[in-house]
Amino acid sequence: MDPEKERKLFYFRQLNVFVKKRQIVLAGSSLMEQFPVNEFIMGHDLSLAVYNRGVGGFLCEEMQEALEECIFQLEPAYVFLNIGTNNLNSPECDNNVLISLYEPLAKKILLRLPNTDLILMAYYPVNQDAADTLQMRDTLAVRSNERILSANKAIMEMALRLGARYIDVNKRLYDAKRRLKKEYTVEGMHLNPAGYEAIFRELLPYLQECKDKG
Repeated sequence: MDPEKERKLFYFRQLNVFVKKRQIVLAGSSLMEQFPVNEFIMGHDLSLAVYNRGVGGFLCEEMQEALEECIFQLEPAYVFLNIGTNNLNSPECDNNVLISLYEPLAKKILLRLPNTDLILMAYYPVNQDAADTLQMRDTLAVRSNERILSANKAIMEMALRLGARYIDVNKRLYDAKRRLKKEYTVEGMHLNPAGYEAIFRELLPYLQECKDKG
């Protein structure tokens, strides 16, 4: 694991001493780390404690190594997990490879936290035409919307098999061609605040459900 990721985990270990247990945790890679969920919660006047433990660049196998800092130390009642998109950047990562990397960490969460509601989130769409560099365009040629759609089907089937939940909050993100809307993205992959606000509106019923269950 590179030093920047290690630094973030070190910070989480210090921060987790002060968290309120049995709350909501968001975990994953940069698409989760950059989600300004608490700004939206405050904007909607919601009384919710949500902890964001996303780490940019994380692969499934790195998340498995970091479950203590990102999830277990918080003893959450609900975990929203979005991990694996960075694995999809590799042409060799087909659905069998993806599930072989994702399923062990999901099983660890369910085994360690049997009273926690594990919610696996669908991967977000991308837009190759909005790529700002040739490198990003090449990345999105591999991590295409067709690949994401196939991977989401595999994640949904895995969730059903494991007794976890699967949710898709992408409805507001799509343009007419079922790509990520250009006005919602920084460079074809990552989201700007407007994109995250669109996700939050779809996520809100699930957060409200968490609140109602206590």
